[in-house]
Amino acid sequence: VFKALQNLRKLDLSTNSLRFIDKFILMNTQNLTELYLANNKLESIDKFAFSNLKSIMRIDLSTNILKFIDFNGFVCSERLEYLNLCENPVLFELRLNKKNCDNLNKIQLSLRRFKMFEQL
Repeated sequence: VFKALQNLRKLDLSTNSLRFIDKFILMNTQNLTELYLANNKLESIDKFAFSNLKSIMRIDLSTNILKFIDFNGFVCSERLEYLNLCENPVLFELRLNKKNCDNLNKIQLSLRRFKMFEQL
């Protein structure tokens, strides 16, 4: 989708009624440092959707309807520092792989129901 935007650093797709992020939408955005997907209708995200984001430092997934995120499969960037998961109102399960998310220093989790926080 973003073929000509290899040098893009910040992408804001907030408030676009997105329901799903697949592994192809962010394929050519390897230099992205900030990704904002807040206020959508995201129910799920392909576990490889962020695998090409080698420079990502900030991801905002707040105010969606996410049910499960497996960051062990996400292979998130080692540079990821901030992850916002606030206001995802349904039963939620989060798994983080420490080796993939070593620099993660802030996670926002203002959730109504939280099933599990597991560090692998």
